Amino acid sequence: MKDTKQSLTLTIGKIVLRVRGQGLAWIARVYDGFVTDAKHCHGILELREVPRRNILLPDNIKEEVRKFPVYFKHKFFAFDDLQKPHLTKDDLKCLFADPLFRKIFFHYKKNSTTNYLFVMSRSVIFFDPGKGRAYLFLFKDDLNSIKDGQKEAALYFLFPKLSIFHGGLFLHSAGVLSAKNAYLFVGTSGSGKSTVTKKSGNRVILSDDVVGIQRHNGRFDAFATPWGTYRRQMQSWNLRGPVHSVFFLHKDSKFFLKRLKASEAIIKSLPPTLSRYTTEPEFRLTFELLSTFFRQYPALDMHSSKEQDIWQYVSKKGEGDGKKEDRPG
Repeated sequence: MKDTKQSLTLTIGKIVLRVRGQGLAWIARVYDGFVTDAKHCHGILELREVPRRNILLPDNIKEEVRKFPVYFKHKFFAFDDLQKPHLTKDDLKCLFADPLFRKIFFHYKKNSTTNYLFVMSRSVIFFDPGKGRAYLFLFKDDLNSIKDGQKEAALYFLFPKLSIFHGGLFLHSAGVLSAKNAYLFVGTSGSGKSTVTKKSGNRVILSDDVVGIQRHNGRFDAFATPWGTYRRQMQSWNLRGPVHSVFFLHKDSKFFLKRLKASEAIIKSLPPTLSRYTTEPEFRLTFELLSTFFRQYPALDMHSSKEQDIWQYVSKKGEGDGKKEDRPG
């Protein structure tokens, strides 16, 4: 059978990831404008489909299958609560029957302090940050919707990891371009990020869920990502703008803004930026980047209700003096 392996390059901000594997048409659908012809790359993701087959494994490999859950006990990653891993013993036998999986797995065991092994709902991913190379193993007979979801979850994980080591971060925030400047609205799920974007009129939306920031010529640019409600409406992979200000969202019956100190903004931004699988080097780089970022740009707490028009205050108050709460008269 002819090898149909393909290669596509994804660019989000300045981070370039080359994806290799079969059946990559889904990337063009979901990541549309982020598929590029960039020649350089920061990382490579290899997709591997594991076929279902009955095979007799050597005793030493059978023992590895039995111990497998122990190996990822402290480096475990579930994409979300709805996709908790449920790999069966037969699943693991199929994985260990794949020679590439065994090769990568034993490399992981020897380098477990620097490499990552994550088990998602129906897949396993290995990541070597030093080389920027990742391997995603999927089951060939799963439904396409399941496989595509696992692939997208892997990309959602890899891009922020690569970004940290190249002067960038992905913030759990909405991003809006107004007068070519980027306004960021940081908040947890349900805090109002999507509401802000829906009330932004004809302004350009970078994302209503995840926005990237990255150093560029002494400043920070915010750039679009393909995640969130607006991911299928992206115009181009290089959609970006210089950061103007950052707002931390709070639901309230009245609108008011309160300027934050840089230290306060850093503390508030760490939870939406970090995760339970952040390593010490990544934490250090993230903290340093946020410290530089919030010394350069104003950060404010924004209290508002979903009925209020925030834009009559946002652009003006983003340059506030930070000495006291700013309430509309």
